[in-house]
Amino acid sequence: MKRMYSTKLSRYAVIALAITAGTLLLQSCQKSFDKKLAADYYTGNGSTLQVFVGTVGASRNYVYVDGNPVNGSALSTGNLFPGTGFGFAVKSGLRTMMVRDTLSTTTQTALVFAQNFDNGNNYMVFTFDTITSPNYVIKLDAASSQLFSSKLSNGLILFIFVAIVVGGVYKKIDVFDAFVEGAKGGFETAIRIIPYIVGMLVAISLLRTSGSFDYLINGVKYLFAAMGTDTRFVDGLPTALIKPLSGSGARGMMLDTMKTYGPDSFAGRLSAVLQGSSDTTFYVVAVYFGSVGVRNTRYAIGSMLLADLVGVLTAIFLSYLFFA
Repeated sequence: MKRMYSTKLSRYAVIALAITAGTLLLQSCQKSFDKKLAADYYTGNGSTLQVFVGTVGASRNYVYVDGNPVNGSALSTGNLFPGTGFGFAVKSGLRTMMVRDTLSTTTQTALVFAQNFDNGNNYMVFTFDTITSPNYVIKLDAASSQLFSSKLSNGLILFIFVAIVVGGVYKKIDVFDAFVEGAKGGFETAIRIIPYIVGMLVAISLLRTSGSFDYLINGVKYLFAAMGTDTRFVDGLPTALIKPLSGSGARGMMLDTMKTYGPDSFAGRLSAVLQGSSDTTFYVVAVYFGSVGVRNTRYAIGSMLLADLVGVLTAIFLSYLFFA
């Protein structure tokens, strides 16, 4: 059994080394293509507009601004919601928008609405529903996005609560008594894992305040600079290093990286990818193993850290592939 496990670890190590080699190779390459979104290359006096056609059954749609078509080819999505919007430059001011099918035999109702475009702003139009009764929503700014997210999250929480109560009534379960029993069990588990959580938080605080991460990051940057490779990925590594210890700590590192280098910088985007590419290994071991009294973790920590390493290397590779 031990030999089989060692063989599996060796295979994982080979995969990790292969990803590392691919990452270093990708760093030495330089892309020469340009992004083709209007928001990236439009520098005139006006606004940029992206249109996502998600109307069910829409076969070919054209976008018109003040009666003039702005897309050269038809937007065809069918029953699939598009992952990428088509970008256009629009003059600022009050404009009449229309999204319609140009076929003479179409049954799609033309979607007509007015929108005031502010100079220098970016807008997104999402169409949805069916072709006989299409609808739309416009994303204007961060405030609108935050409002939509808050309403959606509140609605989901309410739906989950109602679904649990209705499900309990349907199965003839005393929902309140079941909730009390679960709360008692959760409280007992929380009491058992408090010492492990306190120890983990103290260790994280010592690492962050002692400057150990700064020395480690500078050492890694110096090493890769001596090898003649790109060192931009090093600025996003604090998120990857703190993630096995604490999810909230990794989020703090990610926000600090974005604040320092900018959310649209390579380091900011890499830190966001790294945030979701690994897990809180030591936190999981301390909390869950501690809650059930497991002291001998055997190969669990090594396997989890190896999986984290593969995730981090893959995140760096994909970040260079898409964002470098």
